[in-house]
Amino acid sequence: HTFVEVRNIAQDLKSANRDYQAQVVSKRVITASMLDDELRRKFAIDSVATTGERSAADSSVAVLYEVKIIHFADAQPIQFEERWVDAQKLPEFIEQDFSIINTSEYLIAKSPLERGSYTIQALAAPDEIAALLQIAPQSPTLVLSRQTYSAGKVLTFVKMWHAGERYQFSGEL
Repeated sequence: HTFVEVRNIAQDLKSANRDYQAQVVSKRVITASMLDDELRRKFAIDSVATTGERSAADSSVAVLYEVKIIHFADAQPIQFEERWVDAQKLPEFIEQDFSIINTSEYLIAKSPLERGSYTIQALAAPDEIAALLQIAPQSPTLVLSRQTYSAGKVLTFVKMWHAGERYQFSGEL
C-alpha cells in the first residue's frame, strides 16, 4: 500500500492555516558532462543516449534542470527541495518562478503522472542542508526521495529534506 501521496506542501500548509513562502536557492541547466552517476542512473541517460533521442556526447545540450528551494511555514524553514526534471520533456520548466508556483503543482498540471517510487530515510543533516533548514549540523531529518514517471520514463527525481522536529508525514487509511 502507498504510504505517501504526491502532495503540494504549499496547499498543505495553507489548509492548516499556516503562512507559506518559498525561496528559490538556485536554478540551473545540467548538461550531460555535468551528470553524476546517481542522476545518470535515475534518468537512464546512458541508455537514452544510445537510442539517438539525445546525445550524451553533446555536452552543451540541456539534459536536466535542477532547482533548489526552501519551503517555509510561518517564516521557519520546514523543507529543502532538490529537484531534477527531464529538460527534453518539459523545456519551459526552468523558466517558472517557483517562489510563486509550487514545483509539484506545475508538474502535475503539465505532465500526467503515470507512476512513481519513493523512499523515506532518517538522515543526519549535512552542513549545507542544516544551514538552509536553520538546524544544527547532524540534526535529524526526514528525507523523502521520489521519482515520478510520465510516458514510461522518469520525468522528475526529487529529494525533500524535512527538519525532523518540525515535520511529520501523515495520512488516512
